[in-house]
Amino acid sequence: MARVELSFADGAQPVELPLIPDDDVDNYDPCLLPDGDVIFASSAPFTGVPCVAGHDHVVNLYRWHRADGRIRHLTFEQDHDRCPTVLPDGRVLYLRWEYTDLPHFVSRILFTMNPDGTAQRAFYGSNSYWPNALFYARPVPGDPARFLPWSAGITTIPEWVNWSCSIRGADASRRRAPCSGSPAEAVRSCRCCATG
Repeated sequence: MARVELSFADGAQPVELPLIPDDDVDNYDPCLLPDGDVIFASSAPFTGVPCVAGHDHVVNLYRWHRADGRIRHLTFEQDHDRCPTVLPDGRVLYLRWEYTDLPHFVSRILFTMNPDGTAQRAFYGSNSYWPNALFYARPVPGDPARFLPWSAGITTIPEWVNWSCSIRGADASRRRAPCSGSPAEAVRSCRCCATG
């Protein structure tokens, strides 16, 4: 069982969050909301990923309410929802595996939702063939249309690519970081992050 701890900036002792306490459940990818609640990914649905014959557990997003300890299931997918982060406008940005009308290898796109799980919708990557996975995307301060994710192919790309992307598709750049320990290669391209 994976546990999640909440650390405090004032140096107080970290507190283990009482998320979903089951030995067969993993809880991870915590995202602290402005009100003190936490959105996190959990394998609690006990669903298997279809493309690997159910051998990997699907994770969905949940919200832990700090005030009373309630836990609410926010996303209900057959595939993963993970890597949540708060956008400057208060919405939650997250990675969603979406197989509806998509080839298998381009199925991980960015979605947003309100912190209560309502208004889930595509944010970036729908109808895109590259990048095909945008992990741990974070907003760029001062520009509501720009974000910075880590990207990798589903199984065939032996590298991580750090992107600075815009939902407008202009002035995008990427930095390739090979797994072999070689220096990162900076690449400038507008077409790689074009939306649509």
